[in-house]
Amino acid sequence: MTADELAEEAIRKGPHVVFENIKVLARASEAKYQKIREKLKQTTDVNLNGLAAARREAAERLEEQKKKAAKQKKRRAFEDEGVPFVQVNANRPSREVVDEACSAVKEFNDPPEIFRRGREIVRVKIPEDGRPAFENVGKAGFDDLLSRSANFAEETEDGFKHTDLPRRLTSRVRARVEIPQLKAVSQVPVLRPDGSVFRGPGYDEETKVLCRPEGDVPPVPESPTGHELRRATKLLSEPFCDFPFVDQASKANLFAAVLTPVLRPLLSGANVPLFIFDATKQGTGKTLLADAVGLVSTGQVPAKMSAPAGEAEWRKQVTAQLRRGQPIVTVDNVKGRISSSALERALTSETFGDRLLGQSRQLDLPADVLWIATGNNLRPEGEMTRRSVLVRMDAGMVRPWERSGFEHPNLREWIRARRGTLVAAGLTLVRAWIDAGRPTPSEEQLGSFERWAEVAGGVLGHAGIEGFLENLEELHGTAGGEERRWSRLLKAIRAWARQKEGAPKKNTDSPAVFTAKELAGDLKSAGSSRGDGPPGSANGPVGKIKEALPEELQARLRDGNPIARSLGKRLGNRRGQRFTGGWYVRREGRGRQGTRWAVCKGEPSASSGGDSSNGRSSTSPSGEGSRPSGSPTSDRSPGDRFPGDRSPSGSPAGDGASSGRAPADHSSTDQSPASGSP
Repeated sequence: MTADELAEEAIRKGPHVVFENIKVLARASEAKYQKIREKLKQTTDVNLNGLAAARREAAERLEEQKKKAAKQKKRRAFEDEGVPFVQVNANRPSREVVDEACSAVKEFNDPPEIFRRGREIVRVKIPEDGRPAFENVGKAGFDDLLSRSANFAEETEDGFKHTDLPRRLTSRVRARVEIPQLKAVSQVPVLRPDGSVFRGPGYDEETKVLCRPEGDVPPVPESPTGHELRRATKLLSEPFCDFPFVDQASKANLFAAVLTPVLRPLLSGANVPLFIFDATKQGTGKTLLADAVGLVSTGQVPAKMSAPAGEAEWRKQVTAQLRRGQPIVTVDNVKGRISSSALERALTSETFGDRLLGQSRQLDLPADVLWIATGNNLRPEGEMTRRSVLVRMDAGMVRPWERSGFEHPNLREWIRARRGTLVAAGLTLVRAWIDAGRPTPSEEQLGSFERWAEVAGGVLGHAGIEGFLENLEELHGTAGGEERRWSRLLKAIRAWARQKEGAPKKNTDSPAVFTAKELAGDLKSAGSSRGDGPPGSANGPVGKIKEALPEELQARLRDGNPIARSLGKRLGNRRGQRFTGGWYVRREGRGRQGTRWAVCKGEPSASSGGDSSNGRSSTSPSGEGSRPSGSPTSDRSPGDRFPGDRSPSGSPAGDGASSGRAPADHSSTDQSPASGSP
């Protein structure tokens, strides 16, 4: 109805018709309204003031409806972009905004591309080296994720406009949003706890592993026959036929290292020990062996690091490697001994807690790395001894790096070319054990690693691979080296302290009292030579003390760092403990320069327990030293071999060392530079 038609209708039926259709006049122009108003004034008794007020109210309502329609149109435009619309306004409850934002992120992250790992939110990156690594999603990265997950808009008088979620709400979304937990990234099919195999690609909720397979892996039989099991065992041993293992135990332990990354989902977070790949001489093949383990079990050469000089650097390195999420890390070419409280903690903890460098933020990282340490005559020290498994090699040659005639001259490329079949072989061994009812092994167990020893030992035993953990005594025998070291250290400290006191030499059994601060001062000021000069000189007992100090303290001295506090802690940790020759240390109270220590010889009294001042009990005495470690080549038996070991002619043979066919390493730290073959 037009304005003119409304006027005619009002003349015929009365003024009420105008008020019932006031929207018509509200839409009319001002000139048209004035013309109709005049006409109605002359022909009807309409209340002109009431008409003007009604028209004004109707016009305001129409304007509001127009604005509302425009807002709805803009909102539909936001929603038509394919992501959820989240309205952000100061007068809207924040919980509603946070809930909608969380739902948007969850929907956007399906299938998942970001994950929670400990307290961090991470994404997976594959750098040029091909090893998947975790990358932390910081504040900027999470803001970008939010902006892609939803359209956040603020309502204005003219409609809606794009805006960012306020920081106070962003932090709440980050804390509350449901993001899948990620334990690992695998480039090979993943074994589930029930024995089924997840081939990917994608995220497996059951194992919390992101599977990004590379290459074809043959089908794995659900119930392997005896023939299939023997064939898989022989195939899995083939990459290692050229290595000169000293005994069957080293071979079996090597098999356990290969299978451990595959077995992770069956361990339910249980700890895994340190594998020590040890050899009598350089160039025997330790680093190459570690690379081969990584290539067979994960498809990638393990990440490598050098052994840090001090405990602080150890902690930083362990944290950095765990943050990267590498399945295997090789501590390469360790000199002499390996000892680190940070690494010990990582080996026996399901999660590793540490403070982020330069920040107050605490990290809780899954400690699911297989650690391998390589070295010549490498020995664990202290608590590391019971956290280690030994794989030892001896080529029986003066120059192992000059060997030739290998079965697989370019071992790394040989493994890469057969990666799929080798992975399937490892999975077959585990599936056969599961199908057999998961029989419990009869082999020796390993404290703190019982679940790992049970699963790995069960798989190896069912496959007929004998010798698992049977060389533990050899490895533990090396702990006697630390006993002897502390015996030498305490003996030298007493000689130094007694000379400073001016005590007569004939009274050699009386205690010698000192403080860590006094000893650290003399160690810092003296040289490194040995001799029988004054106690604080380079030719005095200080030189002998320096030689017997733990490597970490020696390194701190060389770098000019203070050692008094660290030395005091080590003395406190070992007070009352009896070392070779009956030497022990006890606490004599406190003096002006700190705690006073006494070096004694004989049995600690039952009342003192290593403390003359307070009578508290201390660590129980340890046993005395044992024979030097290391098995000579002559200890090997011709029967100690992998299934599939063979002589150069192809016939079955004994240990690789006896035929001179053992590979040299070809990585940067333990290899023969003249050849690209093993």
